[in-house]
Amino acid sequence: MSDLSAARRSGHTGRSYWQALVQAVVAASLVHVAFCALFFALSAPLMGWANVGSIVLYGAAYALLRKRYNRPALALIWVELLTHALVATRVLGWESGFHYYVLLMMPMVFMSPVRGEHTKVVLGLLLAVFYLGLDWMSHHRAPLAVLTPGALDGVRAFNIVATLVLLAHLANYYLRAVMRAEMRLHDLATTDPLTGLANRRRALDVAGLHLARRRSDGAPMSVILGDVDHFKSVNDWHGHEVGDQVLIAVAKAMQSATRDGDTVCRWGGEEFLIVLPDTDAAEALRVAERVRHAVQHTHLAQADQALSVTITLGVSTLQALEPLSAGIARADAAMYRGKIAGRNRCEGDAPPAPSLPRREPALAH
Repeated sequence: MSDLSAARRSGHTGRSYWQALVQAVVAASLVHVAFCALFFALSAPLMGWANVGSIVLYGAAYALLRKRYNRPALALIWVELLTHALVATRVLGWESGFHYYVLLMMPMVFMSPVRGEHTKVVLGLLLAVFYLGLDWMSHHRAPLAVLTPGALDGVRAFNIVATLVLLAHLANYYLRAVMRAEMRLHDLATTDPLTGLANRRRALDVAGLHLARRRSDGAPMSVILGDVDHFKSVNDWHGHEVGDQVLIAVAKAMQSATRDGDTVCRWGGEEFLIVLPDTDAAEALRVAERVRHAVQHTHLAQADQALSVTITLGVSTLQALEPLSAGIARADAAMYRGKIAGRNRCEGDAPPAPSLPRREPALAH
């Protein structure tokens, strides 16, 4: 993978991570508000004030995230999570369930875009050591505060539910992140980077789907193959940058002249292919003429003159059981006949003549 591709991937991952972290900070703040009310109601002021401190830390982290001070915000979140887990477990004991939140930090470590892989492994190991330390402390030290069995069960149940909800949120985040990444990869694989049109691969996929449907319901299907006239001269006289501008302008003109449901693609170089589902030969020629007219009226302003562009188009309508490659080949042949005839024109192609059955020689009597 190139450095540029890696940087783009990191940028997408980073934005998603920080957006998810902002949502997590808001959710955690609301949870601690509920804890404040709960512990003051249970006459456990130490834990009540500890949660007030957590709310303050999360408020500061939220403000830092909004100002894009992401690393300091992440450090505050870590401090709050570890400190709160330590204090709550020491005060109320292991059965209160506050150690569950430490487990949620493990995916946060490996999701983070700001650390290298080795650093993430080290932090994960340290987090495991911290968790084991909480377990050892809880089983060798009595809790500092004793809640009634019912209250302790309620706190533990709340922590279990909150942990499951946060785990579901993380899983949903992972799913959406993977789906977005797959969509970006699909777009990169099927889109021409210069013109923004579908590329050859995407055009073949779309045409294959229409062709399969055509064979089942008999709907007509046509293709148009176009080639920008005198494009080599444009590159030679005006440079490749102007040539790129010509291709972009032609792509926009072709898209504006086609119908909803048609697929315009950059076939290669200065060639463009249009896939026309549910379109017979006469309608395909009308579409081709609209495209030719739109391209002809495209002008690019240069330093000393306006650069005019034209295109020659070949049209073919696929016959029963005819493969797509044969239809495109006939459109290509029609296009080159148009080039020979003077360019800036649309040329239709007669369908291939059906092959006649061979007659067996008559036997002499």
